[in-house]
Amino acid sequence: MQSKQLQDEKERCESEYNRGNYKDAIDLGLRLIQNPDFIVDKKSHSFVLNVLGNSSMLRSRFSDAISYYDQACQINLEIDNKEGLAAALGNIGLAKQNLADFTGALDFYEKAIAINEQIGNKRFLAINLGNVGIVFARLPDYAKALDYYEKAMKINIEIENEDGLASNFGNIGLIYLDQAEYDKALDYFQKAIAIHETLGNKKGIGSNLGNIGNVYLLTEDYEKGLDHHFRAIAHYEVIGNMDGQANSLGAIGSIYGKQKNYEMAIKSIQRAIEIAVESESLFISMNCYYNLSELYEEVGDHKQSLDAFKQHIAIKERIQSDDTKRQAILFDQKRALEEQEKENQLKLARLEEQEKLLHNILPMSIADRLLKHESFIADYYTSVSILFMDLVGFTDLSSKVKPKQLVYILDTIFSRADEIIDRMGLEKIKTIGDGYLAVANLTSEVDQHQIVTAKAALDILSHLSTCTFDLPEELQDEEWMQHIPPMQVRIGIHTGDVVAGIIGKNKFVFDLWGDAVNIASRMESTSQPGKIHVSDTFASHIIHDSEFQLIPRESIEIKGKGMMNTFWLENQK
Repeated sequence: MQSKQLQDEKERCESEYNRGNYKDAIDLGLRLIQNPDFIVDKKSHSFVLNVLGNSSMLRSRFSDAISYYDQACQINLEIDNKEGLAAALGNIGLAKQNLADFTGALDFYEKAIAINEQIGNKRFLAINLGNVGIVFARLPDYAKALDYYEKAMKINIEIENEDGLASNFGNIGLIYLDQAEYDKALDYFQKAIAIHETLGNKKGIGSNLGNIGNVYLLTEDYEKGLDHHFRAIAHYEVIGNMDGQANSLGAIGSIYGKQKNYEMAIKSIQRAIEIAVESESLFISMNCYYNLSELYEEVGDHKQSLDAFKQHIAIKERIQSDDTKRQAILFDQKRALEEQEKENQLKLARLEEQEKLLHNILPMSIADRLLKHESFIADYYTSVSILFMDLVGFTDLSSKVKPKQLVYILDTIFSRADEIIDRMGLEKIKTIGDGYLAVANLTSEVDQHQIVTAKAALDILSHLSTCTFDLPEELQDEEWMQHIPPMQVRIGIHTGDVVAGIIGKNKFVFDLWGDAVNIASRMESTSQPGKIHVSDTFASHIIHDSEFQLIPRESIEIKGKGMMNTFWLENQK
């Protein structure tokens, strides 16, 4: 049992790390691991070594980080802590990757992935797969890189790991940047920044600010490029991240060069090289030497230009050697074989589940993917329309009629709704009690899906207003009809982005998640009998269609969103 003083120092070390004070975290951690009384507790010792490794990594001290992680590996092996061992192995891989030792990085990622798959640690598995993607991007093999990024992103969506998603977005943006698809690159960088800002991740913010700065550099908007790189450096300086500073200083030098300010350009890139050499960031050094070579050529200093270009080539050959590429290919082939083996085992284990699957109501494309044994189905949809509906007075009705009669009423109403939904091209997602959820433009593309959804909602209201219940003879009795009031529904609609996927093991359920789903649900719960309540966002997509009439409603309080402007949707009179 550690003394309270040692426990307090460990908590202070962790606190400084979490606050981004990496230098202070390192100072506290070094004191602790040099204390014989502290290192007796091997779990605490391993924890602090990881803090030291992470802090060193974020300060671009990659060799130091490897040393700390290696010590953590030895302790975790000794105490049989597989999760800690996998984390340390993966971190060594990342440090080696930053040192441009891609062969070594892949070796450690392979070990980490094997353990994380064995123990089911999806968060660390996603990190490992994303980092493997970075290796392929650096070689460069963009197709393979995207493949690994997408695998990582699927897991991060499943476990709702926002930090991991931000990293995936930023890395995918870099591929689009390298392929000159600047609008797509900007979109992904901005998504990444939004998440990093929410999480307070200064390195992530700085990295993506710098990436956006590079977009502006390549699109010749130099003032915006400089602004974003200087802002990136400000974030890097706070946490002492050297390779980030070097990267942005190199880009700033390139911008000055484009502006013909050669003195400032050369000075900035030389400073970037100094920092990159100090932090052993070979990839940044390689790019900086190439840019420096071009600048010297511009000013007519051919000797300096040639010397810089030789440095660039020497580093490039080291980073992108044939041996490294062969190792990457072998790694990917081995992963593919392992995944194929798992898929084959999954086919054998899930034969009975396939039969059950046929009895579940799923969108056709989702059912096809399940039948092909896709182990995890989760997709992001940028624009869908969501319709919620529920029956008015259903709770009271359920206390007055027999169970079978109640189910018959529900079946009659929802079957009518199903017919309209199917005819209009929407997809029914599920029913919950007397509630009904449908969506347009999810797994099947629907042109002008907001207009289609509005028409479907109006059609449902119209048909249900004349709905009759011809109870089968075996369920009829003399009193049941007197308990059936005119049936009315409330409908709420919103449009936006969602995540949709399969959950469950023994019985699959296809469902939606996201802010847009919550708002659509609020539209329904604050609607009124016989009315369709739509959000301002949804209304903006159909306001110019002459078939519809949108009647403004007083601003209402929507739980979790505050005051919102909403509308009643009706047919144009």
